[in-house]
Amino acid sequence: MNRQNRRALVCLLVGVALLANPLYVYPESVSYETTLTYEAEATNEIPEYGHHDIDIRWCPGGRDCAVASALASGQTLRVDLPTGSTAEEYDEPLAHDYDYVRLAEGDARFYRLVERFDDGSLVLTVEPVADEAMRKAAAEESEDVPEYVQSAIETGSATVTESEAREHTWFVEHDGQYYEVRNTGQTRTPTGWGWKAPPDIVVEAMRLTGWIGGIALVWRAGEWTERGRNA
Repeated sequence: MNRQNRRALVCLLVGVALLANPLYVYPESVSYETTLTYEAEATNEIPEYGHHDIDIRWCPGGRDCAVASALASGQTLRVDLPTGSTAEEYDEPLAHDYDYVRLAEGDARFYRLVERFDDGSLVLTVEPVADEAMRKAAAEESEDVPEYVQSAIETGSATVTESEAREHTWFVEHDGQYYEVRNTGQTRTPTGWGWKAPPDIVVEAMRLTGWIGGIALVWRAGEWTERGRNA
């Protein structure tokens, strides 16, 4: 192999390497990680957003909540069923995407949807649910939540890597007391090689440079190969 062919081979190998791995000089999964801080606060208020053990529909008002609001005001929704229908045909609960509903702040109570068969009709109503009963139904038991949530309840706060975090907010019962455990902040820290994290635009610029350099080296390898043939 003459000198030109050796140069061509080196340029080709380096060029292909840059094209196959576009100057991945700052691998995100190796060089840093994001940690989340969770803090616990004793409360008797069920948080609207977060992980609950039941499905709750929060209704601030408007068309979507009109039926629930009407039922809560004492009205009844009665649907006449086909002649000959029996209660056994309608003994399964209606398919709702929630178990309980909470209306606007003016009411500020929770309700459970109830359906019953009455004289050939399906009757829909709602019944209020006591606050303590709702808290018991909505709260997770402390032994059933992740360790970082338990730690936040016991010590006031806890940290966890972003990949291990499951929810933004938790509502938990621990020793008869209810807690809201929520994410209060995050920190991005160097790991792996310990490099300082550059801005994303800098990383993308370096990768683009790798692509361009790879193409140039492959082109140059072709030129050296041609010279080697003519040597």
